Amino acid sequence: MASTNKNYLQQTNQLANYLRTKMFSDSDTLPIIYQRAICEWDSLRPIIEKIIKNEDEKIYEPILKSLKINQLCRPSPFAVVYDLAIIFKNNKGRSFQSSNIMTNVVGVSVGYFDAEGILIDQVSAEDTDEEIGCTFNRKL
Repeated sequence: MASTNKNYLQQTNQLANYLRTKMFSDSDTLPIIYQRAICEWDSLRPIIEKIIKNEDEKIYEPILKSLKINQLCRPSPFAVVYDLAIIFKNNKGRSFQSSNIMTNVVGVSVGYFDAEGILIDQVSAEDTDEEIGCTFNRKL
């Protein structure tokens, strides 16, 4: 799932499509919690798109954050930092050295884990960048 060069809304749509077509391609195996999250997303996406075009971040960010699909599928900033630290401790490998990911906290990205540390940054939900992507929450 290539999620770079996509804004938060586009990434959320990719998460829903990935659940439908790749992770749970047989609709009978898609757990009900994910079915409901996708239905919520499908019903609210057109409304959110209109709000984003016409309003400021203070209005649409709480809506994006409250979406069940983002709560289920995007990791929290804390979870990303924890995973990066555990991977580094166990394997001496650094994930997200030249990129960062948008988390379930709209506007917060984590990454660029190099010898200087981990960057936790504020980005607009409207931003697209070749270095900003998304990843599934490790609960899946």
